[in-house]
Amino acid sequence: MVPGLICDARVFAAQMVAFDGAIAAGGHGAQRSLGAMAETILAAAPPRFALFGHSMGARVAIEMWRRAHRMAE
Repeated sequence: MVPGLICDARVFAAQMVAFDGAIAAGGHGAQRSLGAMAETILAAAPPRFALFGHSMGARVAIEMWRRAHRMAE
């Protein structure tokens, strides 16, 4: 899961509890472009994963899918 622009993993706390830790929220840090944000998260991603983004995180998730769609479900 990719949080919005001024959010972090805490925005997904309830989902992380509900899915018993089987999910992770990626942070895009202080990157200044969608591409850099996507690359930051992809660098730490497992070989296959489901992808969800909220707000600005949705735009980052789309860029992640564009760059590595074979990894994301």
